[in-house]
Amino acid sequence: MSFDWDVSNPTNTFTVSGYPTNERAFRTDARGAVDVEHDAEEGRHTFGRGNTAARDAISTWSDGAVWWNTDLVSGETILQVYNGSSWLTTEFGLLDVSQPWTAIQSAPYVAMGTTSSALDLDWSDGHFQKFTMTGDFTLGAGTNKPASNQGATIVLELTQAAAGPHTLAYNAEYKFQAGSTPTLSTAEAAIDQLVLTLMSDGNVELSAKIGIA
Repeated sequence: MSFDWDVSNPTNTFTVSGYPTNERAFRTDARGAVDVEHDAEEGRHTFGRGNTAARDAISTWSDGAVWWNTDLVSGETILQVYNGSSWLTTEFGLLDVSQPWTAIQSAPYVAMGTTSSALDLDWSDGHFQKFTMTGDFTLGAGTNKPASNQGATIVLELTQAAAGPHTLAYNAEYKFQAGSTPTLSTAEAAIDQLVLTLMSDGNVELSAKIGIA
């Protein structure tokens, strides 16, 4: 994305090239409020920056308008989006700021894939993953792990299918307390939970909660 500043325009117009064949223009005045036309066919939206008073002084906003709110100095909230009737606040987590979340942060359970008899653990699939044990499997070495010396945790939920019990073996990268590998529950529909913690050396510490359901 390129920015071309037009210093000859008294309203400080500059053009943003978001697509090879489409130019988007938006203007800002000295106070920081931006007034821009909206063209749905071209994908154009109104953009603005300034404090809440400057935002509210503009009576008409297009659905999907974006406002950079400089009222807030804590560093968490920097962007708001208009949904046609009200402003929705988007919060960004900053690496060097403790985040004061006011609601629980959740993520979906993602179903794991398989390669032959191996469970394919992909760290990029998120912190919560699940799998139904329809046969005997080996938990393979994880892919897309965070960079060296980075910590992360995955909760893996395993459910025993019918015609079991089915067993789980482990790749050598998994390390266990006292060197003892966990044995899964044997009852049909039983649920076990494995907690995988990435260590600084790239290996994974694995602990188990057996028979939680």
